[in-house]
Amino acid sequence: MKVIVIGGSTAGMTAASKLKRMLKNDVEIIAYQKFKYPSLGACGIPYYVGKHFDNAERMIARTVEEFQNRGIFVKTSCEITRIDFKTKTIYGINYNTNQEFIDNYDKLIISVGATPRRLNLAGEDAVNVFTGTTLEAAIELRSRLKKVKNVTIIGGGFIGLEFCESFGLARKKIR
Repeated sequence: MKVIVIGGSTAGMTAASKLKRMLKNDVEIIAYQKFKYPSLGACGIPYYVGKHFDNAERMIARTVEEFQNRGIFVKTSCEITRIDFKTKTIYGINYNTNQEFIDNYDKLIISVGATPRRLNLAGEDAVNVFTGTTLEAAIELRSRLKKVKNVTIIGGGFIGLEFCESFGLARKKIR
């Protein structure tokens, strides 16, 4: 059986790993990941930005090679642009080669993650407004924080709270 995973971050790669452990050699797994890396530990972003560690690569939980050694093939820099569910075919583009590709599957896992919700407020596209969801965004945000005196964090989910902790805001009494 051939399984394609669309999305090579935590949820997709966790599903792929579990499936491989369960079915062993009875399954071929290929994961397509839009970014240049699989399995980013996004919860590390606030701590990298807050300078609790310096190497951004530490947020990558497993490399392409580590997954390949487990029998899971990860194709990075590949975005799926269309799915034909009737013929079980995916269509995509490889950003490294700018070539379009087609692949077929028996089973499909779609795990593309979340996109930060835009608030449709004036100024939210300003150069000093960031989302903390990708390795690239974390590196950019950290480089820009050298001149910042005030930070506003919008969102109280896990990563928003971890940003508060990372910046020392969790220790201050907020009224």
